[in-house]
Amino acid sequence: MQRFQRRTVTAFAALALTAAFMIACSREDQREANQKLDEAGAQLEHAGDRAGEAIEDAAAAANRGLERANERVKPYVRDAELTATVKTKLAADPEINPFQIDVDTVDGKVTLTGKVPSEGDRDEAERLARDTEGVVDVVNNLEVGPRGG
Repeated sequence: MQRFQRRTVTAFAALALTAAFMIACSREDQREANQKLDEAGAQLEHAGDRAGEAIEDAAAAANRGLERANERVKPYVRDAELTATVKTKLAADPEINPFQIDVDTVDGKVTLTGKVPSEGDRDEAERLARDTEGVVDVVNNLEVGPRGG
């Protein structure tokens, strides 16, 4: 019986040592795991910062590109606005048929082409174009004569 008790105590002691070792390893593993998690979190935060900076840089580059594109497009927009304004003035004039007059604008220079029935209509179309704010010059290529002839 004493032998049984000794074996039981020895087994119990071995089990206790094994449990203590496992607990110690577990705590060490937990500490190591927590350290790894902290490192991973720091790396993730750093990566997030870098990604945020990259996004900001990309947004700034896109804005610069849009500004450059806008500067390149401005003259075309201004010319389109001038063409529309001249056409509107021609349409508002009761003596002029705006459908017989083509209006083109390049760099503020308006070119009138087409046919009008009289010299007075030709002069009036040119005057309306010249009196439009932003127009720098008018080239009057309007022909006088019957339409279609």
